[in-house]
Amino acid sequence: MECEAWIKKRGTSGPAPAQDPRLLVKALAELMEERPFSELSVVDICSRAMVHRTTFYAHFNDKRELLSYLFSQLEQECVETCLPKEEITSPKDYFLTAAKNTLEFFQRRRSLYLACLNSGMEAEVHVLSDRAAQELCRQLSRPSFRDAAPGVD
Repeated sequence: MECEAWIKKRGTSGPAPAQDPRLLVKALAELMEERPFSELSVVDICSRAMVHRTTFYAHFNDKRELLSYLFSQLEQECVETCLPKEEITSPKDYFLTAAKNTLEFFQRRRSLYLACLNSGMEAEVHVLSDRAAQELCRQLSRPSFRDAAPGVD
């Protein structure tokens, strides 16, 4: 399941302690692919994550706060995934690699984004996309690329 791959990528190598909010994030992401967000309860999320409600409330005030946390984690993963890891000196190659990585990232997360859109979370999805795009643009406007291509903004 795509959520499990995401959790593994974020650094969970085995069963996470009950206090780890990633269990709740994973549960929410899985449930949103099954049912609209508006139909989900904290009890549903805790049952899927196999944690007690007190654990949930130790980390989040409500399910919308958990959703915001999920979006912030996706934004961070997007930026980390989309920017090339290897040193690329050609601005053109760097931008092409970043574009390819970005398209692959959103393709892998497609079902989660569709679930969010179908659950009436359009505004949150657009905010996530906008924030990730802004951070990617910030990273891609590094001075080394401006020096390589003077006059291009």
